[in-house]
Amino acid sequence: MTGDLKSCHECGAMNATNVEWCGQCYASFVAVSTVAGAAPERTTAPSWPERRPGQWTCLACETSNEVDAVECMACGTSIFSAIAPPDAETVRPLTASAFALPGLALMRVGRSIEGSLVFLLAAAGLIAGLIIPSIVAKVLLVGFIAVLWVLGSRDATSRQPVLTIPVLRWVMVGFGSAILVAFLILSAVGSRAS
Repeated sequence: MTGDLKSCHECGAMNATNVEWCGQCYASFVAVSTVAGAAPERTTAPSWPERRPGQWTCLACETSNEVDAVECMACGTSIFSAIAPPDAETVRPLTASAFALPGLALMRVGRSIEGSLVFLLAAAGLIAGLIIPSIVAKVLLVGFIAVLWVLGSRDATSRQPVLTIPVLRWVMVGFGSAILVAFLILSAVGSRAS
């Protein structure tokens, strides 16, 4: 493998033999033409900020810094800022499509579990509303779905969520119990009528 590498004449970094530029300092390697008697062919360097070998360029202010510096000497930006995850405190803007389904806004801001639970609860409420013949029960279920939808959308844009996983767990237990009781009552009423 070492036979496939060459040392940069500027900074000494090891590079593959088939590259035109040093991967560390962007120094150009001269490509020699294979035609006999032809002058060596030089290519122009890419448009990188000017710097000396052994330095890195700050992404924020384009200042050249020594390779052992962890932060930019001009602006204080970390050398790792390009690979850092986004700040957890930033709230991403949501488009109108994020509010198209209950829980979708939560999923779009990275709260997939809560968003999925809101969606499943709303879907279960819709299915129960289709099955239960009582108008009062249907109105209550539509209200339940609307409250979940609004709270989920509010939580997606708020720093103080209401629909946390423990809250949704209890909502699921309460909703499941209410649906079970409604089916038991309706089946008892149905059996008396026949």
